[in-house]
Amino acid sequence: MKKITNCDLCGKSNLEFLFKSSDRNYNVPGEYSYCKCRNCGLIFMNPQPNAEEILKHYPKKYFPFMSNSPTNINKMLYRTFYSKNGSFLFKIIFSPLKPFMRSYVKKLNGKLLDVGCGSGDFLIFMREHGMQCYGVEPGEFNKKLMKENGIKVLNTTLKKARYEKDYFDIITINHVLEHVSNPEETLKELYRILKPNGTLIIATPQSNCIAYKIFGRDWTQLDVPRHLFIFSTKILEKYATKIGFKFVKTRYNSTPFQFSSSVFYWLNSHSRKKRYLSESRIFYNPLIFVILMPFAYLCNIFGVGDQIEVFLTK
Repeated sequence: MKKITNCDLCGKSNLEFLFKSSDRNYNVPGEYSYCKCRNCGLIFMNPQPNAEEILKHYPKKYFPFMSNSPTNINKMLYRTFYSKNGSFLFKIIFSPLKPFMRSYVKKLNGKLLDVGCGSGDFLIFMREHGMQCYGVEPGEFNKKLMKENGIKVLNTTLKKARYEKDYFDIITINHVLEHVSNPEETLKELYRILKPNGTLIIATPQSNCIAYKIFGRDWTQLDVPRHLFIFSTKILEKYATKIGFKFVKTRYNSTPFQFSSSVFYWLNSHSRKKRYLSESRIFYNPLIFVILMPFAYLCNIFGVGDQIEVFLTK
């Protein structure tokens, strides 16, 4: 475990202890502490686990890796809304879900990099729109599929990829920044490889939301201990200013799961018999999703949802 004495954003050492928590998703032992910088408001785990320890909390059943995970629902939605061959009927049927999807920017023949691209589904559909698609993914992925689709994915970290300066027109980092142990260093590298006037889209959980205010340590987006840092719109604006990015806009695209999963955690905290989110079907319950959908819409409209996309330019 590595003890952090100074805030990654402002460099101050005035840190306030918040709470301790454990892996609420999987039955992996370990207790972790979170603190908040009194100067700038950044929330982060402290001390932080080393690479070997954190890997224990990314089991094969980690839901982004599972065949019946929400990421497969995303794949279907990508096919519907992003693909040129997407069904018009499906676009009508699934239109209520579009506000919850990730954003994209198209540029014919432009170079797009997706950091932490996972299976590469997003890049495959962006390739259909005439973009030169690149990815960097330290985990496992289908290399043959990427090659067949003309997508260049490096099986390494962003730092080790060593892309050329001013190389990409568009960079997306979708729910990855909260997993890295050095946000400022990561953002500086993204700035270096982004072309002047290029666009960076950061998607991440954000703490200035109704769900965190209600549930606290039971808020599902803490995802202990996988989420090392918890940002907010203002925090990311401060990072952007410090590094040299220009802030463009923030889009809120929180889903109903911010409530359903947090309620599950809260009930579990007050129950003698402990269950883990990975054992629950709450993620895949369409009825709960539909019931809570209006609340998610309202949170996004009023800027208090627990998930954001921040658009920056160089």
